[in-house]
Amino acid sequence: MTLKSAAPRSSKHAPMETSSKKPQPRRRQAVHVPKIERRDPRFDSSSAQVEDNRHTKNYAFLQEYQKTEIEMIRKQIKQTKIPEERDRLQNTLRSMESRQKAREDKNRAEEILREQKAKERELVKNGKKPFFLKKSDQKMLILQDKFNYLQGTSALEKALERRRKKNSSKEKRRLPYSRPQ
Repeated sequence: MTLKSAAPRSSKHAPMETSSKKPQPRRRQAVHVPKIERRDPRFDSSSAQVEDNRHTKNYAFLQEYQKTEIEMIRKQIKQTKIPEERDRLQNTLRSMESRQKAREDKNRAEEILREQKAKERELVKNGKKPFFLKKSDQKMLILQDKFNYLQGTSALEKALERRRKKNSSKEKRRLPYSRPQ
C-alpha cells in the first residue's frame, strides 16, 4: 500500500496543493484571521474616570439654549395660520417640554439621593453602622418628595390618577386570561 505524494510545490512558500475531490475538514481555517481584541473603556485603567457633574456643568448652556428655543416655538405657534404647521410645532414643543421636565425630575432625584448619602456619611462618622438604601427604598424617597412637591395642587390629583391607572393596567396584565365557556 503506497501513499500518493503531494505534487511538488513551486517554492517552499507556496501553499500545499490538495485534491478538490476530497472533502476538507470543517474546522480547518483557510486564512488565519487574528482575533479581534475588544476594549471596553469603562473597565480600562487608561481611560479617565467619569464624573457625572462635570459634563452637566460643561453643557449647561445647552439647557439655556433649549429654554430660548421653547419660547421661540411658542411665538411661532401664535403666529402660524396653517393647521398642519401648527400641529407640527405643538408636537415639537410638547416633546421639548417633556424632555426638560424629565431632566428636572432626574436632577431632583439625584439631589435627594445625594442628600441621603450625605446624611448616612454623617451618621457613619458618629459611629453608626453603614446603611445603603435598596432601589425600592430609593424610589419611595423620590416618590415622597414628588408627593410633597405637588401637595395642594391640582397636579397631585392628576398624578395620583395616572399612577392608579398604571397600577391597575399592570395588575390586569398579570392576571391569567379567562377561558371562553
